[in-house]
Amino acid sequence: MEVGPLTNVQLPCCGHKRETKRLEAKVENLETDLSQARGSLDVARIVKDQCRLKNVPVAEAEKVDIGGGTKVETSVLSRLGAHHATNPRRYARDLLRAVFSEEELRGKSLTGRKANAHKYKPRKDGSDAVCLNTVVGYACTKFNVQPTVIKNSLSNMPIKLYS
Repeated sequence: MEVGPLTNVQLPCCGHKRETKRLEAKVENLETDLSQARGSLDVARIVKDQCRLKNVPVAEAEKVDIGGGTKVETSVLSRLGAHHATNPRRYARDLLRAVFSEEELRGKSLTGRKANAHKYKPRKDGSDAVCLNTVVGYACTKFNVQPTVIKNSLSNMPIKLYS
């Protein structure tokens, strides 16, 4: 090592400069490897969590037959009863949405009959009549109302929501 002219600080020689650069490059490589390892560890944790979740058995929800072989989850019926305790029309609409999927209602009429307002348009397919009558009958029985009250409420629902 050389000593500087005005200070007592030793100046590094060429060998030390090379060693310092080599060690700095090694530190940089190790930091890159460490960040990649942390990323791999995160991915491994995610995969492990997904495998653990995939193997968890899921309990099927308890379903109740509301008539005609139509089954609805008890949690859906209790939620509908709590939210629409005094309104049979809203109850029937939400029950219909629970029984039929969006795809089953899209582009269909409830009954499948030709509409008087659209005589020149082609007739749309109807929804499943058994399920529809089950929903209407269940709502009528629960609220002690006439079927026409429920049917009038449901009549334009698929057209408004899913056309």
